[in-house]
Amino acid sequence: SNAAHRADDMGGVLSRRGAPRDSPSSPPRSESTAREEPSSRFDILRDDLKSTSRDANDGKRFAAGKNDAAAAAARSSETAYDDLVGTSSDSLLDMAVRRVVLDLDARAGNRSEDPAETRADADDVVREPPPPPPLGTHERIASLPPDLAQVVFDAVVATKRLGAGGVSLARQFKYLWVVDLAACGDVAEDDVVETLLVANARTLLRLSVARCVLLSPASLHGFERRHAFPALTHLDVSECAAVTDETLACVARAPNLITLKAEGCAEILGGGLRHVAKLEKLKHLSLERCGRLGGERVSFDGGTSLVVSGPETVNATHVSANVEDLADAALRAAKKRRTGETGDEDAGENLKEVVGVPALAALASLETLNLGWCNRVSDDDIAALGGLKALKKLVLARTRAGAKAAEAIRRLSDLEALDVTGAPFDDEALAILTAPKPRNDEDVSSSVERSEKTSPLPKLHTLSLEATPITGSAGKRVANAFASSLVALNAAFTEMSDDGVRALERLSRLRAVNLDSCPVSDAAAKALSRLPELESVTLADTDVGNDGVDALASRLTRLAHLDLGHTLVDDDGVERLRFCKNTLRSLSLDSRLISDRGVKRIADLHELESLDLFAADVTDACAEALRHMTKLKSLEACGGRLTDVFVARVARHCPNLETLNLGQNAGVTDAGAECVAASLTKLTALNLCGSKVTDAGAKRFARLRNLSTLALKECRGVTSASATFLRETCPKLTEVTFGDARSETRVANENIVANAHTGPGLGPVAITAPIVVEDGLDVVSELAAEAAEDASEMEDDFQTESSESESDADPPTGDA
Repeated sequence: SNAAHRADDMGGVLSRRGAPRDSPSSPPRSESTAREEPSSRFDILRDDLKSTSRDANDGKRFAAGKNDAAAAAARSSETAYDDLVGTSSDSLLDMAVRRVVLDLDARAGNRSEDPAETRADADDVVREPPPPPPLGTHERIASLPPDLAQVVFDAVVATKRLGAGGVSLARQFKYLWVVDLAACGDVAEDDVVETLLVANARTLLRLSVARCVLLSPASLHGFERRHAFPALTHLDVSECAAVTDETLACVARAPNLITLKAEGCAEILGGGLRHVAKLEKLKHLSLERCGRLGGERVSFDGGTSLVVSGPETVNATHVSANVEDLADAALRAAKKRRTGETGDEDAGENLKEVVGVPALAALASLETLNLGWCNRVSDDDIAALGGLKALKKLVLARTRAGAKAAEAIRRLSDLEALDVTGAPFDDEALAILTAPKPRNDEDVSSSVERSEKTSPLPKLHTLSLEATPITGSAGKRVANAFASSLVALNAAFTEMSDDGVRALERLSRLRAVNLDSCPVSDAAAKALSRLPELESVTLADTDVGNDGVDALASRLTRLAHLDLGHTLVDDDGVERLRFCKNTLRSLSLDSRLISDRGVKRIADLHELESLDLFAADVTDACAEALRHMTKLKSLEACGGRLTDVFVARVARHCPNLETLNLGQNAGVTDAGAECVAASLTKLTALNLCGSKVTDAGAKRFARLRNLSTLALKECRGVTSASATFLRETCPKLTEVTFGDARSETRVANENIVANAHTGPGLGPVAITAPIVVEDGLDVVSELAAEAAEDASEMEDDFQTESSESESDADPPTGDA
C-alpha cells in the first residue's frame, strides 16, 4: 500500500524494474543505453499515458482510481515508450514539473495533517492504525528508482528550482547518469553542485557545469582531491569562470573521458593543457573562444611556479626551433605512460616545458579538435599537431594558422573536415596544403600505380576557407587536390572568381558550395550547374542574375537549398524555380528586387520548409502564395508593409511554423498577435520588433508553450509587466527583449523588472530569469475570459484595418 500511495503521489506511475533507492544499480554501458533504450527499464500502459496527457493539458489534477487502472490494464497490454524516459514526454514531464516543482515553491514536505490531531481521541476510542501520512517532496524523490529520478531531476533543473531546494534537495538524487546544470548555472551554488557530485560520482556518465557562474575555483580543487569519476565520459565546463589552468587538474579524476568541452574559458592560458594531455582515451576536445590561449610562453620553474611572459618577449625563432622537440617530448611521455616503460628520465622533465597547444600532441586518440576563435594560437602552435594521426575534424577559425600549420595539417591523413575561417591562410598556405604527395610517399596505398601522385588528404570532404586571403586561383588548387573526396566547400567572403569556380567542375562529388559575397557572376552559376550532385548553393551578395538562376534550376535535379539574397535576380528570374518544386526545401529571396509578383510565382514550391523574404518589397497580397506551403517551419518578412491581414493568413496556412520574423512591420497590432497565439502553437522563436503590439497582445503569447525567444523591441506599448507575465507563464521562455532602441541594454537578472520603470522610453531589456511553472489552468482561463470580453471589439478593429490595408482583399474571419 505504501508503494501504491507513493506512485499515486507521483502521478500514478511506477517503474517495473523496481530498483531500490538504497543501493546503486549498475550504470548503463554507454549513453545510448541510459537514454535511448528505455524499454529495458521503464514501461507504462498506453491508456494511462493518454489519460495523464489529457488531464495535464486540461490543467486538472491526475487521480487514477483502482477501477480506472484495472480497466486500462484490461483494455491494453501494449507498452508505449519515449526516446528519453520510457513514457510520453508531455505526461511525465508535466507531471514532474507540476507535482515536484510546485511543491518546492510551496516548501512542501510538511504533512497534510497535524499528528496531534490524529492522537486526539486515542485514549477514548480504540481505532485501527491510521494510514501513513502523505510523503513530502523530498521523501517522494528519494523513493524513486534511478530512471524516474533522472527525469524529475532534469525537470527541476530546467525550471531552475534546484537552487530553491538547496543541499537538502540535491541530496535526494542518487545514482544519476546525467547531470547537466547549464540551464540553471546562475543558481547552482558550490554546495549544491558538490552534493550532487558526491552522491553520483560512481554512476555519472555525463556532467555539465557550463555557465555555472557561482562555482568557485576552490570547489574544482576540492573535486580534484576528493572525488573520482570512473564512468564519466563527457565533461562540459564551458563559460565557467572557475576553470583556470590550475583547476583543469580536476580532469585527471576522470581517466575515461571521451569528450571534453571548455569553451569560452578566459582563464585558460595553456599551462593547464598538460593535464588534458594525460587523458589517453580523449577523442573530442573543444577549446573554442578561449581568447587567452596561446600567444604567450608558459614555462614552469622547478615544475611548480608558473611564469608567463607576453608575446612581445617571445623569441619567435627559438619557439619555431623547439616546437617539434616539445611535441616529440609529449609523445614520448604519453607512450611511457601507456607502456609503463622506465628510463628516459629526461622525458618527464621535458614535458614540463610542453604546455599550451603543443601539449595536445600527446593525445594519440584525438579525433576532433576545436580551437576556433582562439585568436592567440599561433602558426607554430599548430605546427606541433602534425602527429595526431587519428584526427578527423580540425577547427582553426580565427587562429593564426598559416604556412607552417598547412605543413602539419597535410600529414593528418585521416582528416575529414578542416575549418580555417578568418585565418591568415593565403594562397601560399593553400599551395602547401594541396601539394600532391609523390609516388614514393609512405602513405600511398599499394593499389596506386608508381607513376601516380596522390592527394595529401584523401578523406577530406569538408573545407572552409571563408574570409581567408585566397584569390581566384584557389579554385584550381582545391579541385586538383580533392577532386574525388570534397563534398562541401565554403569560400564565402574571399576573392574566388568566375575562373576559380569553373575549375571546381572537377569536384564531381560536391554537394554544397558557399560563394557569399564573392566577385562572381552568371558564369559561375552556369559552371556550378554542371555539378550533378549539388544540393546547396549560396550566392548571396553576388552579381548572379536571372540567367544564372535559370541554369541552376533547370539542371540541378537535387537542389534543396538556394540563397539568392541581394543578387540581381528579380521577379522574372524566380519563375525559373518551378523546376525545383519537388526538391527545394530552403529559399532566400532577401532582396528589394522581389515583390508580390515574384512571391506569387513561387507558389508551387510546396516542399519549402524555410522562406526568407527579409528585405523583399512585399505586401499582404503575397500571403495567398503561401496557401499551399503547409510545411513551412521558418518565415522571415521584414519589409515594413505587412499588416494583420498577412499575419492572419500565414497563421491559417502555415500551422507548422517554428520561427517567425515579422520585425519592422508597423501594421501588425494586437489583432495579429491574437492570430499568432491562437494558431501557431509550435513557435519557438518570434520577432515582432517595431510593431504596434501592446501588453494586451503580448500576454496572448502565454499560449505558446514551446516559445523560447520573444523579441518585442521598439514596441512602445509593451512594458515590463507583460514581459514578467510571460516569463512566469511560458515554461520554455528563456529570453524576452522589449523597449526602445535609444538605449541598448541587456540584463540577465531576475530582479530587473523591479528596478526598471515601465514607461515607453525603457531601453531594450533581455530578461533571462528563472522560469516559474504553473498549472496553466489559471492562465488559460484568464486568457479565455479576456478573449470573450474583447472578441467583438477585436473583430471590428481587425475588419477595419484589413479593409484599409487592402481594399480588394477579404478580411480574415474570426476563426482565423
